[in-house]
Amino acid sequence: LDRSGQAGATTKRGEAAISISADTRPGARTDDPAYLASVRIFYARIAAQLAGRLWMDGGPVIGLQIENEYSGPAAHLLTLKAIARGCGLDV
Repeated sequence: LDRSGQAGATTKRGEAAISISADTRPGARTDDPAYLASVRIFYARIAAQLAGRLWMDGGPVIGLQIENEYSGPAAHLLTLKAIARGCGLDV
């Protein structure tokens, strides 16, 4: 979380965020298993930081942005959503 309470790749506060946002390997931002393994780690770290802060837990976080500036197949967004929910990121 940054000083304003935001967590994510945009803040570039953690090594996982930087490595995921800067990943230019083939398969990045797709359903490639190696990429999704990194996403799971990243989302788990965010979930740990947001523990008790999500709306469903009585906290102030009312929404989550799964992807930013993505223009690929919508199916990938559904994969990311499922991973996020599996990590406990559901407001």
